[in-house]
Formats: sequence, C-alpha cells, structure tokens
Amino acid sequence: MIKIYYDGDCIFCSNFAKLVRLREIAGPVELKSLRENDPDVSRILESGLNVNTGFVVEHDGRIYHGDKAFHHLNALMVPENALSRVLSWIGSSRRVAAIVYPVMVVGRFVVLALQGRAMISTVPARPVTMARDSAVSRMIRLATLIFLVMLLVRLAISGDFPMSGIRLLTLAGAAIASGLLWWRLLVDVSLAPSLEARLRSGQGRYLLGYVGIWLLAVNAFDLVVMRRPVGLIAALPLLVMLFEMSRRWRKRPGVGRLPSLVPFALLLFVTFPGLYLAPFYGGIAGWTYYSDLTRPVPVYGHKFVNDVGEEIWFNHAFFQPITLAFRFDRVFLARDPNYDHFLKFMYDTYSRNYNVVVKGRLPHQWALGRFAYPTHSIAANNASDYIGKFSPERIVEVKQVTEYYSRSGEFLYSETGPSYKIQQGAVHGYDGTMPGASFDIANAALVAPLP
Repeated sequence: MIKIYYDGDCIFCSNFAKLVRLREIAGPVELKSLRENDPDVSRILESGLNVNTGFVVEHDGRIYHGDKAFHHLNALMVPENALSRVLSWIGSSRRVAAIVYPVMVVGRFVVLALQGRAMISTVPARPVTMARDSAVSRMIRLATLIFLVMLLVRLAISGDFPMSGIRLLTLAGAAIASGLLWWRLLVDVSLAPSLEARLRSGQGRYLLGYVGIWLLAVNAFDLVVMRRPVGLIAALPLLVMLFEMSRRWRKRPGVGRLPSLVPFALLLFVTFPGLYLAPFYGGIAGWTYYSDLTRPVPVYGHKFVNDVGEEIWFNHAFFQPITLAFRFDRVFLARDPNYDHFLKFMYDTYSRNYNVVVKGRLPHQWALGRFAYPTHSIAANNASDYIGKFSPERIVEVKQVTEYYSRSGEFLYSETGPSYKIQQGAVHGYDGTMPGASFDIANAALVAPLP
C-alpha cells in the first residue's frame, strides 16, 4: 500500500495527487491531506520532515520526501495523457527531479499566497492546521499581500511620479512592515483566524483599530489612482464578513434579501474604486486636462481689494459646502444672470463667515480646525491672511481676475472682468434685488448708493 501526504489546500497539489494513477505493483493508494486531523498525519509531522518544502510518500515501510518522493511516485506512474507523460519523464530522472522540484515548491508558495492560504503548521500539538480557513482569514492574508505589491509598485515608479523624502521613507517603512506581517500570516496558521475572531467580536477597540489601519493604508499613498484601490483592498476582510452576515440575515423572518444586503452595499459603496464614488480619498482620478504648452497658464478667480489698494484672492472654501471651482458660479448665474449680483453675494458670504476667519479658521474648520475633512477642490489654508487687512468693513471692491503666468511660473499680465464697488455703511444682504442701486456703465460695476 502507498500513502501520499500532500497539501489539501493547494489547488496544484490536490490536482496532482488526484491525477496520479500508479502501476498495479504499487498496490492501493491512499491520499491524506496534511491539514486534516489524522493519526498518520500527526506521525508524519512529528517525524521532523518539513512538509512545506515537499510532499511525503510512504511506501513499503519507507518514507520519501520532496524531490525523492516526486521521483519515486513518477517512476510508478502510468502515463495516460500529455501532462502525466511530461511528469513521468521529469520524475524518472533523479537529477532532473532534483532541479525541477524546487521550482514546483516555489510555484506552490505562489499558489497558496494567491489563494490567501497559510503554510502547514509543523507543530502537531496545535490542531489549528486541521481547521479549514474561513473566507475572512484568507482575505486578511490576501489583502496584506496585495497591499505589499501596491507599495512596491509605487516605489518602483517613483522616477515617473517623484515623491518627497518623507513620503519615500513612509512607503518604504510601510512596505517592510506589511512584508513582515504577510510572512507572519503565511507561516503562522493561527494568526489570521485570531485577528478574524477579534474583528467578529464587535468590540469597539478592535473596530477602531481596524478603521485606523484602513486610514493609514489609504493615506500612505500620494497618488489618488492608487489610494482608491487600496481603500477597497484594505476593506476586503470586512466586506467578506458583511456578505456572510447578509446571507444569514436574509433567511430570518422579516428581513429578506434586500434589507440584509444594505450593510454590505454601504461598505462597498464607500470603498469601490472603479466608479468614482464617495469619499474620493483626496480627489477624483481619471479626469484629464489638455493644455497648450505654447500658451501662458491662466489662473482665474476673484479678488478682494481693501481701502489701501491691497488685493487677495477669494478662497473658494468660503462657499462651503459647495467648494468645486466654477460650479457655484454657473448655478447662481443660471438663476440670476446679473454677474454683479453674484459678486455681491460673494462679499456677503465672506462677511457672514468672517467671525470664523478671525479665529484663523476657514468655514469648514470651525469645529475641528486643521483636522477637518478637506474641501472638495484644493484650497489654501490661509485664513490668517484675511484677518485685519481684509475685514469686511475694509473691503471696497470685489472683482473677477484672470492672471497669466509663463511655464516657469513668472507673472506675465492680468485681465480684470466685472467688479462690484462696495460702499461701506450700506446695508448688505442679497435678496434678489438691490433697491436704489445704479449701474455705472463706464466702470461696468454695480454701485450701491450711500446711505
């Protein structure tokens, strides 16, 4: 009788073991997975053989391991098809088997990693080798491996997308840490199930820890196109867990299929990287702006002018929560095409928010300060520049401005569009009309009368 001890969780190993058809002289064949709870398996593990570097064949009281087992088994194989003929030819030579078999072992490691499986525990006293991995445990290992690959890819393309020294050190440190964690998850069979058990417990400290790790993983990357897939990858264990829970909930009376999918669908919504869904992780990847390199670079916006002629750009963050550049302009002007009314509305909006600005904060930072979630479009955090010199009572004009710069950043010239002259002491507040206002044709500006 011949017994073949193989890795039952490895697709390649399982198919190879089932493929084997031995000559009649070998006698009956018994296949035993090294991950099963079996006395013979325990005996093999206790023998000291490294079952992670090769399978084991027991025949006529003798034990063969690794390339020797491969050679012995192939010598007894009946070549029925092309694959078995190739294997029989490779294994029939001890020298060829010794060269080829280590390559097959590396292939097995790759297959296990892609399956999210762990190595076989060589500690017989630890029965976790006998337990089948859950989908969540496998996903913990697989997510860690994919995260490591993403980090290595980012480091490899640093020449095309340069990064600061601090970012480089952060990514390198994250790659080392994730590599060590993945290897530990691969070697220690009990680690992933232990992490899964803590996550399933629902205790606050474990959930907060998971969210913290998720945020660190996402924000380790500087490229938006990489942040979003990483957000999905880091959430894979939780997604699988919620999907399993939804399958159980839909069988309960009064729940049903659709309500049971809601938690899973919500988490998928905020992590899926392909459809440009919230929360964007720093921006929307995929938009392209075509620029004519022969022409100057225009910078468009609006400026405040104070009573001594100083100017400052109007920060679009004052338009909270709508902060996307130019979008609010179009919405307002579609309702009221008078651009001067829009400029007055900008001034009134700034005036209402100035009580926050004097504290050195922009409107969205009123509660959390610099820890507030950033605006939709990139905005300078320059609230302190407005204090005093650009208090509402010192602003005398709001104007549309377009400045032009060379490709090297040198200022070339500027163009001024419509402007709104502010008469201090007047009652402000846009209500769709401006009683008593006159239109200065020469200056193309709306001038409010003195009180």
